[in-house]
Amino acid sequence: MLESILTENDCASCKRCCRFEADELIDAPLFTEQSSLEIVIKTRGGVTFTQVQGLWRINLIPDATTSKYRCPMLDDMHGCILKEKRPLDCQSWPFYLTQNDAGYMVAISPYCPITNRLQKKLLADVARREVMQPLLNMIRHHPESITFYRDEFFPLFYVNLPKK
Repeated sequence: MLESILTENDCASCKRCCRFEADELIDAPLFTEQSSLEIVIKTRGGVTFTQVQGLWRINLIPDATTSKYRCPMLDDMHGCILKEKRPLDCQSWPFYLTQNDAGYMVAISPYCPITNRLQKKLLADVARREVMQPLLNMIRHHPESITFYRDEFFPLFYVNLPKK
């Protein structure tokens, strides 16, 4: 997903989406129960999760080189060790399906250095073409995965969904 605007090398060299400030811990990736169990088994319990309604948020670990937290699935040399098994949160980042008082919208994080250089119209087109259907499928099963809009997000377009 998002190969039209982000290369694997772009992401592996940056890794911003895998590191979190203390006030961003709520943005840690969400996994299905099955995916989280597979990771716990694969890592022999070395990676833990916290249940968030019907999903499981990966517990971040302190980053030894910064004051941030990091995803335990991040390998500093090769990027995410989950590769194609990454959760939708990771596959679709820096795009978010968000909610505010006016409704639902697709927004983009300002923290991706690659997408920050792209025109917002292109980003909106990519979101419609590559991100919308997987996000809609996810929220059909897990409406709790919708992120509440924050001022640092850049809104791209509204989505017609019933308010929860």
